[in-house]
Amino acid sequence: MIDEELEPGQTGTTEIAAGVSDDRPPVAEQPEPTVPNVGPSAAAPSATEEQPMSMEEALQDESLRNVFEGTFKRVKRGQLVHGTIVRVDTDRVFVDLGGKTEGVIQLNELASETLTTAEGFVSVGDQISAVVLQSEGKDGNAELSKKRADFEDSWVKIEEAHKNQVTITAPVTERVKGGLVVDIGVRGFVPATHVGNGKLRNIERYVGMSIPLKILEIDRDRRKVVLSNRLAEDELRSTAKNTVFSSLQVGDIVDGVVRRLVDYGAFVDVGGVDGLLHVSEMSWTRVNHPSEVLKDGDEIKVKVLRLDPESGKISLGYRQVLPDPWSVVAERYKPEQVIEAPISRIVQTGAFVKLPEGVEAWLPVREMSQRRIGKPSDVVSEGQIVKVQIRDMKPKERRMEVSLRALEQDAERQVIEKHTRNTHRGGATIGERLGALKQFLTDDEPHDVVAVIEEPAAEPKKAKAAKAPKAAKPEPVAEATVAEAPVESSNGEAEPSDPVEPTAVAEETPTA
Repeated sequence: MIDEELEPGQTGTTEIAAGVSDDRPPVAEQPEPTVPNVGPSAAAPSATEEQPMSMEEALQDESLRNVFEGTFKRVKRGQLVHGTIVRVDTDRVFVDLGGKTEGVIQLNELASETLTTAEGFVSVGDQISAVVLQSEGKDGNAELSKKRADFEDSWVKIEEAHKNQVTITAPVTERVKGGLVVDIGVRGFVPATHVGNGKLRNIERYVGMSIPLKILEIDRDRRKVVLSNRLAEDELRSTAKNTVFSSLQVGDIVDGVVRRLVDYGAFVDVGGVDGLLHVSEMSWTRVNHPSEVLKDGDEIKVKVLRLDPESGKISLGYRQVLPDPWSVVAERYKPEQVIEAPISRIVQTGAFVKLPEGVEAWLPVREMSQRRIGKPSDVVSEGQIVKVQIRDMKPKERRMEVSLRALEQDAERQVIEKHTRNTHRGGATIGERLGALKQFLTDDEPHDVVAVIEEPAAEPKKAKAAKAPKAAKPEPVAEATVAEAPVESSNGEAEPSDPVEPTAVAEETPTA
C-alpha cells in the first residue's frame, strides 16, 4: 500500500500511523555520517585526500581560530583581568583566569603593605582583580599584580571623590613632619593645619584612628594626594548641628560621649555636636577638677539645660540625672542634731563639712569658737573630723548650717549648772569649781578661763552686814591761845574785843 498512489492531502506517514500493515520487515535506520564543523570547505570530502594543515595554517583559518580562541584565553600586558584563586603558597598565589589560562601573583605584588606569607591574606575561592605584568612568565603562566589593580581601582575612586567633593574615611598610619599619613588605597597626606580645628599640637593621638577626609589636591603622575580633616569635620558638624537643634529641646535627657576635659568642664558629643558640661553641673558637691568625676571616652546621660541655635551652643547638666542627696538629708537630719564629719575645704569666711551623703554643710567662722579667732585655719584643718551641731536646715535651698561653738556652750553650761547645784548644797568650794573648769578648758585659752571664773562671782550671794566706817582720828588740839578779834565800834573804829576763851575738850564729870 505504500506504493499505491496517494490522494491529495494524504501522506504515507499518516497511513502507517493509521495501522496499515506492511509485510516487509522494517529496515533499520542508518545514522547520518558526522562531518566535523570545520568550515564549508571541509563539509564535503574531495575526491583526492588532502594533507593535514600546519598550526599556522589552522590559525589562519577563521573557523579553526575561533575554536582555538574559545579554548585558550590570551592576555596582554597591562590588561586588567579577573579570576579566582585556586592555590595559595607561602610566596605566591595561583589564579584561574578562565579558558584554561592561569596567572601567578608573587608575594610582593599581592598587597601594598609588606607581607611575610600569602597564607591567611587570601584564600582559595576568592575573586580578585589583577593587572597583567607579563603575558607569559618563566613557567608559562601570566605574571599578575593585585597591588597594581588595587592602585588603579583606588585612583578611580579618588578621582570620583575629588570631582564630586565626597567625604571619605581612612585610617591614620603614621605621624610625619608637618602632618599625618593616611591610607586611602594610596598614600595620602593631611597637613597639621587641616587636622581637627587646625590648632592642635598633639596630633599623634590620631594615629590608628579612622578620620573623615576631604580631598584637596591629587596628582596621579606623582601619586600625590593631599586631604583635609578639618573641612570634613566642619561639614559633618554643620549637618549634625542642624539635625540636633531641630530635634532637641530643653529638658531632654540624651546619651553623650565625653570628648575632651578642660579646667572649667567637659565637652560632650551629643549626636555629632559638642555641648559644654560645666564643672558646677557635674555633681551635687563641689568638684575641683572635671577629672575627679569623668574621663575621656566616658558614655554618660546628660540633661539639656540651654540651647542657642544662633551661636550653636548647648549647655548640659550631669548632676540632674543623678539621685538628689538632699532628699535623703532632709529625712536623716534634724536641727540641733549632733554629727561627726570631716572638713572638706576651708575658705576665708568659714569651712565646709562633708556629710556621708556627699553634700556639704556650712560652718561659718562665727560658729567655730566662743573666743575671737583670726582665721578659720586657727581652729580647723582640711580632713579633720569634727563634732558639730546642726543649727539650721533648708533642704529646698540645699543649705545646712552647723556649729562648733554651740557644743562648747552646752558643755560649759552643763559644768556650771552641776557645780552650781553642788554649791547650793554646800558640797563644793570655789576652788573645787575652778579646778573643774580648768580641767574642762584647754591651757591655750586663758581668756575663756578668766571669763568662766568670773561668771560664778555674778551669782547672787548672801549680803554681809556692812561694817561701820572707822571714826576719823581727831587732830591734836593745840594749846589754848587768846585771840583778840577786832570789834567795830559805833564810830567805825575798830575796838579790841574781849579775849576769847581757849577751846578745850572737857570730860563730863558725873554729877553727884
